[in-house]
Amino acid sequence: MSTMNGTVEQYTIARVGMYASAVPLTLAVYDYALTLPSEVKYIWPSRMSVMKILYFMTKYLAFFDTPVAVYYHVTPGLTQHECKVSLSIVNWILVIAVVTAEAIMMIRTWVVWERSERVGVILGTTLLVGMLAGLLMEGLFTRSLTFVSFPFPSQPSCFLLSGDRLIVINPAIVIVMETAVFLLTLIKAIREYQFRRLVGSHRTKDLIYVFYRDGLSSYVYLIVFSLLNFILIVALPAYGTDLAVGIQRILHSCISARVLINLREAAEEETATSMFNRIALSDIAFADALADRSNVMGPSRSVPPSA
Repeated sequence: MSTMNGTVEQYTIARVGMYASAVPLTLAVYDYALTLPSEVKYIWPSRMSVMKILYFMTKYLAFFDTPVAVYYHVTPGLTQHECKVSLSIVNWILVIAVVTAEAIMMIRTWVVWERSERVGVILGTTLLVGMLAGLLMEGLFTRSLTFVSFPFPSQPSCFLLSGDRLIVINPAIVIVMETAVFLLTLIKAIREYQFRRLVGSHRTKDLIYVFYRDGLSSYVYLIVFSLLNFILIVALPAYGTDLAVGIQRILHSCISARVLINLREAAEEETATSMFNRIALSDIAFADALADRSNVMGPSRSVPPSA
């Protein structure tokens, strides 16, 4: 009886995973349809830069791994080798996509801090360590994958039996990176006395408003699914650990891309604002953020000790 119950549980979770695999692809297509006009207007004409490359990576990588994820979850008759290759492709692109999205959010935060060297070191180190640790955990997880097949030939054949449980470190890394970005954005908002302005302002397209609004609100959206993904990986057997991974991945893609679009749109309407009045607004959203500070900000100025 226990074997039968276990089989039913496995089959149920596998079916849920099959349906859940369609959600990220649906969200990607829906978000693309909504944002394409803004992308054509604000992204395509801009000069090539690191931020523009990151935008296209975070936006369009989703159309590579999400179809493979659907194929992995719904296709019957796949061999165990084909299952492993498919899941490996999905997971490796997922790591790259999440790191890309986090890089966008960190560069945005660095700009908020007026390209402070100290903040740049903190964010750069966090991103580098997180990326290397994530790649290491993904490598260990991929090598450890084992699959079994359901005894029903008409059912999807990729059923993950086991994988290295250290993969739980990856969502924890994402939570740490997101929290670092959130705290730095919050600290800067407090130091610049922007909260009163944000609460009382009706200028929802104001550039500084957009910086802080997107920075703080995106954390709320992302942290919810990052925590959910972490909990599912800890609580469920291997075959249920990917139920929220795809949604978390696609939210990173959609939100980070929208952050850049919103900044570009606000920059089009803003002529100058307090702490950004020394920065060319056309450069804020899509400048090569790794360029020398003097090329962007004009005459050098000292960074406040608090930065």
